[in-house]
Amino acid sequence: MTQALYIAAAFAIGIGNATQLVMLTALARSRGSVEGAFTSLVTTVLGFGVVLAILAWRQGSLAMPAPYDRWPVFLALVLVFTAGTVFIMRGLNGYFVVTGLFALPLLIGTGFLGPRIGIGMFIAAVLAGQLSGAVVYDHIGAFGAEVRRVDGLRALGVLALLSGVVLIRGVR
Repeated sequence: MTQALYIAAAFAIGIGNATQLVMLTALARSRGSVEGAFTSLVTTVLGFGVVLAILAWRQGSLAMPAPYDRWPVFLALVLVFTAGTVFIMRGLNGYFVVTGLFALPLLIGTGFLGPRIGIGMFIAAVLAGQLSGAVVYDHIGAFGAEVRRVDGLRALGVLALLSGVVLIRGVR
């Protein structure tokens, strides 16, 4: 049962990746591809700074070399990247601030879920979630993207992806 929850979490991470990527395409349309990626990266670093500041504060220190083992370093990082986020988000819809945060579950989840379900299973579930989410986003034209409706062949492709996850899991 626990493994099924871990696989479902990896699938959800994949959907989050699809969300980030469709948001990045919208950012690229308004800012350019490199500029959109940088905008996303700023919020990713901000998100990691918040997570690490909280962990370091709660635990007293982190398993990292000095000075990155203490919370004040990450608090300073949070303050700098909060200011950076405020400036870089000017002229964008407010919801784009979360674009970079979708990277956190993938990066943290890899270290947590990978050892528990295996890297092959983790990647298969993430890819299945990512591609399934992308098909849905195409279908609705999310964030101003061109609408590409789900048809029988695309639905069959999603089923093939999900079948691949089951096959890679194997018999337990």
